[in-house]
Amino acid sequence: MIRGGVLGYTAAKIVPGVLTFAAIPVVISVIGEAQYAVLSVATALTLFTTAIGVGWLRNSALRAAGDPSRAMGLLPRWAMTTAVLAPAVPVVVCLSAIGGGLAGAGAPAVLVTAALFGVATGVYSLFATRAQRDLRAGRFAFGESIRAGAGLLAALALCMATPLTGAAGVLAGNAAGTLLAAAVLAGPVRPRWVRPPHPVGPDVLRSYWSYGWPMSLWLAASVGLLYVDRLVLGLLLEAEIAGRYAATADLIVRGTAMLAMPISMMAHPILMIEWNGDQPGRALATLRSYTRVLCALLACCVAGVTVLGPWLLPRLVPGSNPGRGLLLMLAVGAALWQCALLTQKPLEMSGRSRPMLCLLLLAAAVTVGLDAAIVPVLGASGAAVAFASGAACYTAGCAVMGGRDMAAVVASGRA
Repeated sequence: MIRGGVLGYTAAKIVPGVLTFAAIPVVISVIGEAQYAVLSVATALTLFTTAIGVGWLRNSALRAAGDPSRAMGLLPRWAMTTAVLAPAVPVVVCLSAIGGGLAGAGAPAVLVTAALFGVATGVYSLFATRAQRDLRAGRFAFGESIRAGAGLLAALALCMATPLTGAAGVLAGNAAGTLLAAAVLAGPVRPRWVRPPHPVGPDVLRSYWSYGWPMSLWLAASVGLLYVDRLVLGLLLEAEIAGRYAATADLIVRGTAMLAMPISMMAHPILMIEWNGDQPGRALATLRSYTRVLCALLACCVAGVTVLGPWLLPRLVPGSNPGRGLLLMLAVGAALWQCALLTQKPLEMSGRSRPMLCLLLLAAAVTVGLDAAIVPVLGASGAAVAFASGAACYTAGCAVMGGRDMAAVVASGRA
């Protein structure tokens, strides 16, 4: 089952990843570099607010894997509805506020389609969580493929055949593809879950919220760490420079995730099932096994980007000529971030979401501070250095704190 799950999650990342590689040069050629910068910032803000709204549900549901008394289906309907719809409001407010600095970000069409994309992402996230929790890797892979493929086709159709062009057209197309994928994931599950006769929703909601609200902020901070460089470049430098950097960073960060995330996604529910089943020793052994595989894979990713990037990237992003140093920093940052997703597991298993949040806020602050200090001097290369530094800060912090927690478990004789 584990091997099949990894293969399923690999398909869930490879197919959308290949489409992403194909989409970036196509989208830039259709909407232009300046509009791609607007698209990147709008997408980042949408993911940021959606992480706050839905992240607490997703992380709490995955942490409760294997515990039927804390199933996601026990939550009140109003809580899930609010979590999905509320993030659209700050998206509109934030894009309107930065519209003057990044031309086109505050256009009405961008505001509406970004809000729609946020709602669609929230709906999709809930059903994707259910599929991951139940180890239904095949269904998850199918949904991810539909999301990427249908979103790209819809975006191109809207941009080329309707008045809805530029970033707004791409956002609308992505929203349509995401909703279609959510409909696929929303299909029936077997065995079908039956709500118990007594209402237990409020108790489950309190349990989810207690663990989940720091994780929502964690997810939002992680989006900030990954995407704040595009916003800084868009505000301080020309939109075309920001657009080229955003496309290059998207290819490297998403490409690394395409290869690495199947490992961490499959590991998460298995680790939590073993931990919740009072088998901490087995959970630690599983974590070490997955970590070794991930580190070897990430080393290959960094080497591949550094060696092949100067030749490959200009062919994927027309007009770009990234230096080897910039590519190395982006590759190291992307690899460290994927490593952090496993390095933080000891803190997740022991329910220490608040220390995780504090560590990530510190890392995000390092990233923002370095962006503000060195981007005006080094330009895009400075943004890549800031990203790698923030990712390194978080990974190191999780390694130290998580190692202490697990050492305490071993010393107590539980493992």
